[in-house]
Amino acid sequence: MSRSPYRPFVLRPIPLPDISSFEFHEYLPHNSLLWVWIKTGFFGFVSLLYVLARAIMLGVDRYRTTKAGVSALVVASSLFFIVMYSVFLYVEIAWEPRNVMLLALSMAACTGPLRDEPSSPSSDVASERDSANEAESEREKGFALAARLHLV
Repeated sequence: MSRSPYRPFVLRPIPLPDISSFEFHEYLPHNSLLWVWIKTGFFGFVSLLYVLARAIMLGVDRYRTTKAGVSALVVASSLFFIVMYSVFLYVEIAWEPRNVMLLALSMAACTGPLRDEPSSPSSDVASERDSANEAESEREKGFALAARLHLV
């Protein structure tokens, strides 16, 4: 704030920087959550908050259950990016393609299975049972071949 030379106790606001080079400066508020609320209404706003909160909850759960290593590092950095982006939505125009792509990748890393994790415990049991059945059928084929060759 600057003071007027004629009235020393009256403050004049300092003009803000010119952002007219930004294409949508007249159409997007600097609060991107507010913009989502304006464009999609109450249910769209609540849906966005739910998606962000659910991704954070699943990321925290995944981090707690992941063993230390590269997977834990990926989940932690993805979780921190989601939290940072959620805060960033309040103060800046955040819906740019690069940022949204990073948000989507971070949400996928926090909510989807990673490569070195089993998808579910029941699939492990099924895969062990299938491998045992395959080994038994291979053994039976070996006995049948040996019987045909009169080796047994």
